[in-house]
Amino acid sequence: MRALRFAVLLPVLLAGCATPAPPLPVQPYTSPANAETTAADGCGHFATQMEFAPLREHLALDNLTSQTPQMLADRRVPTRAERTLIRRWLTQRDSCQRAAIDAEREQSSPQMIALDEQLLRDNQALGEQLAKGRLSYGEFARRRQALVDRYNDDWQAQWQAYSAARSEAERRAAEDAWLRDRYWRDRAYYDSYWGTPAYGPGWYAYPYYDAHSHVYIGIGGRF
Repeated sequence: MRALRFAVLLPVLLAGCATPAPPLPVQPYTSPANAETTAADGCGHFATQMEFAPLREHLALDNLTSQTPQMLADRRVPTRAERTLIRRWLTQRDSCQRAAIDAEREQSSPQMIALDEQLLRDNQALGEQLAKGRLSYGEFARRRQALVDRYNDDWQAQWQAYSAARSEAERRAAEDAWLRDRYWRDRAYYDSYWGTPAYGPGWYAYPYYDAHSHVYIGIGGRF
């Protein structure tokens, strides 16, 4: 779900004596974990735990893909015993989702993390209403589905922007690496062009004019 990619294409400089440069090696990267299986209600494998067996026919205890039409139409309000189980489930689910959000922080943008945090708060508030017996199972299921649908739409938009920015940063880094390698590989040609060396051990190369592509090039990019 989170595998959107954004490619930015720029003209590639010619290397050596009019020899085409190889394509810039933009490296693929792994997207953050799937929203639907972390912050968006997919956490903990609660449906397999016997403790929560009485809730299975009423609630999608893990991922919302297991939510049935019968659950959405269920008019029953939880009994006192069921509300006790619901509170236990909510406590464990919220703890699991908090851990999932924290694990994603370094792979996500602040905007994406904010969406995860908001979904967690919204789910907590909604779950509290069910645990107090103020909602039927069906009303809870429908509201929960609406929360996750909105979250997924907003998260996809943020992921597209994040993916595009990261792809562009990787492209620029690859281009800079290629320019550095090319300069040091062909420095004798450029020293001859300028008439004297302008580099030494530990120095950065000076900006130079590429007679082949007619642009100024320096370590780190174009001028």
